[in-house]
Amino acid sequence: VLATDPRGKPGDRLEPLLFSRGRVLWSERVGTLLDVLTCRLRSRRTCIPSRLPSDAPATFSTRLLAFDGRTAIWSTGFASSRIELCTLEPGEDACLPIPVSISRLALPVEAAAIDGTRLAIESFRFGGSALSHCELDLVTGACELFPIGSDERGSAPVVSGRRIAWTRKIDGEPSSIAFCEIDPVGGHCNPQRVTGGVTPSMSPSMDGNRLVWEDERVGPKQVLSTELPILHTLPNLSMLAGNRRVVPVYSHDPMGGPLALSLQSVEGLEPETVRARLEAGRGPLTQLVIDPPLDVGGRGRWLLIGEGQGGWTTRQTIDVAVHRVLEAKPQRRPSPQPLTVPRNSRLRIVQ
Repeated sequence: VLATDPRGKPGDRLEPLLFSRGRVLWSERVGTLLDVLTCRLRSRRTCIPSRLPSDAPATFSTRLLAFDGRTAIWSTGFASSRIELCTLEPGEDACLPIPVSISRLALPVEAAAIDGTRLAIESFRFGGSALSHCELDLVTGACELFPIGSDERGSAPVVSGRRIAWTRKIDGEPSSIAFCEIDPVGGHCNPQRVTGGVTPSMSPSMDGNRLVWEDERVGPKQVLSTELPILHTLPNLSMLAGNRRVVPVYSHDPMGGPLALSLQSVEGLEPETVRARLEAGRGPLTQLVIDPPLDVGGRGRWLLIGEGQGGWTTRQTIDVAVHRVLEAKPQRRPSPQPLTVPRNSRLRIVQ
């Protein structure tokens, strides 16, 4: 037994209960306050709980929001008005809380999810919760918030890499599932619909390119799953002008086959200048062919876009450097100079 709630009633839960990388975090009532406790599952089924943060005064409740195996996010303070992060190093059972400085945030935070440095937040808003995301600085706690979509309402966000999924709320419709992929250039995250209809779906969870959720389309709740599109190639390319380079691109459409690919210039050297093109390969592979002329050099950033048959898209940036080969100028040898002897000097000849 890891935890009990002596003031709880039958049916009450210690939640949220989060488990990742051998560590368990949960909320537990201590007197009239909520605390966050943790323990590491060791051999012989031993798990000794400790309080997080260990040095904080028990003045306000600490409500656990998210945990990715290393970083915990919780709300505390009066009316849960302060958000903190706490990074648990391997082998440690204590951490120093850092205030999260979130720009343009409407408090209070209802829910959150974290994966590495990517933080997704559900915050209170009249008419429905607002969804947003940021790249979280784990050292300073800085978080510049970007909205998800233009007016997206939803709940229970989950994060995996650059993707965020949530339960979508649309007026006049049952709840549905949507996801977005954070654009690697602009940082925006445009919603892409997964489900929608006359029956509700909810509670998404995501790991890599696999998304699961609860669905009621055939009556009783079922757990359904789908794959999300995959796109992968080398992110950094360096080559000499005049040398042809062929780079494999792997893509997968959940409906079968490779994605429809396109290439756009973000800044610097353009694909047309170095004669870059996409050619069909075998199976899920596409070839990115780059054939720069001898007189072309420079650096550029490109955006590779993949679109599936169902309309889902995924993107990746490619940084390209083309180096010109400069011809070495022939060096002139110095011409021989006649030997000159001062007028009054004596020249000694040794035979």
